[in-house]
Amino acid sequence: MNGDASRRAFIAQSASSLVFGAASMKLTSPAATDTRATGWDLTWIDRLTGKHRVVFDSPEINDGAVFVNAFVFIGGFREVYNAAPGDMHAVVVMRGNGVHMAFGDAMWGKYQLAERLKQTGSGNPFTSQLAGLRANGAILLACNLAATFYAGEIARALNLDAANVLADLRANMAPGVLLQPSGVFATIRAQQAGCCFMKSA
Repeated sequence: MNGDASRRAFIAQSASSLVFGAASMKLTSPAATDTRATGWDLTWIDRLTGKHRVVFDSPEINDGAVFVNAFVFIGGFREVYNAAPGDMHAVVVMRGNGVHMAFGDAMWGKYQLAERLKQTGSGNPFTSQLAGLRANGAILLACNLAATFYAGEIARALNLDAANVLADLRANMAPGVLLQPSGVFATIRAQQAGCCFMKSA
């Protein structure tokens, strides 16, 4: 089984566990964003108040195309409509292989991600783009299922404990990145909150 197929199988199995595990739970309105109730930080949903809202879905790294697209959105609406920062909201979802862009510099160096992903340097090459978007009010989200899968891949490659690697990754996301149950959840939830959808990889 190749890497992509293995990842999809892992995510499918994990998602099935989530669904069947929650089958007996009472469903609540998707408007609920109480972090204490869900265990996930969903406060970003309440920040989506601007007139112009787009969720950018990035399942691959693709040279950071998702960040370029988000910057072009912000620049374009600022130029054409004189939109203020509060009028625009870019939601960037990093899932699948793209979740690597959400890991902090220290994680890239510690787990040799640049070498594994054939990127230059030793740290996260997208740190400045992430910071620039955050400064422009963008919401940065990462997929927990993908992080879990790649923690296992890293652990196998470096002969480490997968649970420890995952805990390390979760604790050392790039500044401002919020981990979500899955990238699929984050993308759909953003659309429910009024975001247009754009696939960026």
